[in-house]
Amino acid sequence: MKPRNVYLARFHTKYCVDEFTDCWNWQGNLSQDGYGQFHYNGVTTVAHRFIYECTYGAIPGNMTVHHQCNNRACVNPSHLELLSKRDNVLLNGGVTAINAAKTHCIRGHAFDDKNTYVNPTGARECRA
Repeated sequence: MKPRNVYLARFHTKYCVDEFTDCWNWQGNLSQDGYGQFHYNGVTTVAHRFIYECTYGAIPGNMTVHHQCNNRACVNPSHLELLSKRDNVLLNGGVTAINAAKTHCIRGHAFDDKNTYVNPTGARECRA
């Protein structure tokens, strides 16, 4: 097994700095989702997670690495932060985030403690 600094030296040849956004845009392989991929210790890993761990330490199992710049190809450690998986999903603007932001059901009833049922899958349902 090669020392981590050998991999780190190779890592730093795989991105290009955008002078306007300060993003370190990954120039190596990208996943279908647009995340940088990096070969480390015989395994393909996600590039932003590799650099996060090299810079800040281990990533706890219940946490995920979030791109503050919203650029999946960015590997600048200063653009990365740890978030719970739930908080990361709520920030991404997808269906889960849209539904979580709703304050009323489709019939206009408020999602409050008295009127809201949370089903076994975690989805909110209007009791009225």
